[in-house]
Amino acid sequence: MPGAITTSRRSSSPTSREGSVHTPVGTAHPGMAHEAEADRSLLRHLCRTGRLERVERGVYAMPESWVDEPYNAQIRFGRGVFSHNTALWLHGLSDRTSDAFDMTFPRWYNTTPARRAGIAARTARTSTYGLGVERVTTPFGHEVLAYCAERSICDTLSARSRTDVRTPVEALRTYVSSSGRDIPKLAEYARTLGVDGRLTRYLEVLL
Repeated sequence: MPGAITTSRRSSSPTSREGSVHTPVGTAHPGMAHEAEADRSLLRHLCRTGRLERVERGVYAMPESWVDEPYNAQIRFGRGVFSHNTALWLHGLSDRTSDAFDMTFPRWYNTTPARRAGIAARTARTSTYGLGVERVTTPFGHEVLAYCAERSICDTLSARSRTDVRTPVEALRTYVSSSGRDIPKLAEYARTLGVDGRLTRYLEVLL
């Protein structure tokens, strides 16, 4: 497992699948339980003896451990892809963090559990849901699914994004000055997502 993780101690943010255990060296979830020969009775025993604390439903932490919140959300809501503000933050294109993680799901997905867990859940049609998905490493060493930088910028340019107008401006300013910028790719995503007019207006000011 990856090394120590952190964002907030014993957080109440979106959490992992039932049966997950957070330790200073990572997270164990149900898919790994058979390998560790762990089960729910062991979790209950560890909680009774004070070696684990039940943070909330499905999340168990060692008393002095730290929790990687985006990774928890990804484990619990595996169909979700980090998008909009959260994706920009993961790509280092924004230092703005909202109260809730932005995740996009397929349109047919029931987002009620995610919303109840504090996720800013959005849906996308099948043709665009998988567009630009890639693996991104959280600041604390775990891999999660997020839209690429170009897709994320375009998502925040959409009139439906409900994003602070300053967010795409700051993200674009950082993006165009970075060595990894790919303007043709950005323009292609903008055309596909129907925000090419907005993108052009922003780039005319920045370039």
